[in-house]
Parts: sequence; C-alpha cells; structure tokens
Amino acid sequence: QAPALAPDDSSARAAAVRTKLSSIAEEESEWLQKTRRKLENAIEEVATLAQEIGEAPAPRSEKASIADQHAALKKDKKRLFAIADRQAEEIKEVMEKVSRECERLGVDVAQYSLDSQVVGAAALRSANHQLQKLDQLMKERVDVVLAQRARIRALADELGDSLEFRLALPGELPGSDGGVVVLEKNEENELFVKDFLEFKVPGTKDVSLFTRCMAHLKRVEEAYTAKSSSRKHNKTSRSGSASLSCSGSSSGSGSGSRSCTRSRSRARKRERRRRRRHRGRRRTGRRGDREKPR
Repeated sequence: QAPALAPDDSSARAAAVRTKLSSIAEEESEWLQKTRRKLENAIEEVATLAQEIGEAPAPRSEKASIADQHAALKKDKKRLFAIADRQAEEIKEVMEKVSRECERLGVDVAQYSLDSQVVGAAALRSANHQLQKLDQLMKERVDVVLAQRARIRALADELGDSLEFRLALPGELPGSDGGVVVLEKNEENELFVKDFLEFKVPGTKDVSLFTRCMAHLKRVEEAYTAKSSSRKHNKTSRSGSASLSCSGSSSGSGSGSRSCTRSRSRARKRERRRRRRHRGRRRTGRRGDREKPR
C-alpha cells in the first residue's frame, strides 16, 4: 500500500497536474486556431481563383475533418491553376491577333490594350471584345470606301467615260482633253497620280491605308464633278448661242428660219450618228471579249 500523502503534498501535486494540463490545452487550442486560420485562408484563396477564371466557388463540407478539407482544397486549387494557365495562353493568342489587326488597319495598338488589373475570364472577354471592335472597324471602312467608289462610278456613267490622270509634259499646259486630265507637275500631283494607280482597283489597301485612300477618292470625285459641271456648262452655252442665232435669223427673214431649222436637223443627225458609233464600239468590245480564247 502506497504511503499516504500529507495534505500539503496532495494539494501541490494536484496543482502541478492542473498547470501541466492547462498548458497542454492552451497549446492544443492555439494549434487548432492556427489550423482553422490556414483552412479559412485556403478556402478564400481557392474562391478568389475560382472567381478569376469565371467559376463558382466549390461548396464546403462542414462535416469533413480539417485534414480532409485541406486535401480537397489542394486538389481543387491545382485544377483551377491549370484552367488559369489555359486562359492566359488564350489571352496571349487573342492579343497577338489584336496587334496584327492594329498593324493591318493602321491604328494605335495602345487603344486596344488590356487593363493590367483585369485577369482571368474577365481579361479573356475583354481581349475578344477588342478583337470584335477591330473587326467592326474594318467592316465600317469597307462600307465607306464602297460608297465612295459607287459615287465615282455614278459620275463616270453620267459622263459616259472614265477619267484618266497624268502629269503635264515639259511645256504642256494643265487641262483636260476628253477623258484625260493633265495635271501640273508638282509633288502633290505626283502623289495623286501614284495613288490613282494604287487605288484604281479595290483591294486590301482600301482598308489598311484607309485615310490616304479616302482622301484620294474624294479628290477623284471632285475631278469628276468638275468635269461634269464643265460639260453641262458648255452644252448650255452652245444651246444658248444656237437659240440666239436662230432667233436673229428668223426675225430677219423666212430663209433664216429655214436655215435655223436645217441647222437643228443636222445637229440632231450628228448626235444620232455619234450615238450609233458609240453603241457600235460597245458591241464590238463585247463581241471581242466573247471571242477571246479561254
């Protein structure tokens, strides 16, 4: 039988045991708190990553142990990082396309850059949106150039001929002869004649050199408009002169009136012959096109 302890010894031993147990309990409590904080941080980190890539956070299992929750979070985190890496590659590919389109359209790539604060799914959506904006810009440019070319074609049809442009030769005066417009030789007109050959046929340069192309086409339209106005003015002047001449002749004598009538008749015949020749040339051209070997 163990010897009985004195009351003082029993109290001291009990106090020592309580102190030691209390210390162990405190250590266990601190460890548990740290483990829970780590778990909460891991949950928050995974939720943030899921939000960045455009996924809803995974549901938590409160009944699972802390160790099991940590293992599940670790697995989910690895999966989310893989998705984030794929999105980063897609963003890089899209932005490379954006850069190429900016260069092709001649616009500042800085206007179509991404916000450095935007990442993941939001950045991918933004990159695709920038690419769509460039596609829309290209379509708008095509529509504008086509409309401008259509106006020029309408003026050419009204004139019945297409204009050609060249620089004046030494000693030659600027002006126009039929469908050829002779321009004064200077730097501006040299560039215009060069652009006339470059933009004569629609092509990709209409879009890539849009500003230069539109400035050129507008000047071409002005040349057609001036030519059309000049031709209308000359016709009006000739008509007025003929009318005055006939009026004077008819007031002078009956023979003058008959002469005026004959003049108008001859003019109408000449116009009919000119039209027949024009139609004949068009039919001959079409016939020649059909007879070309394939």
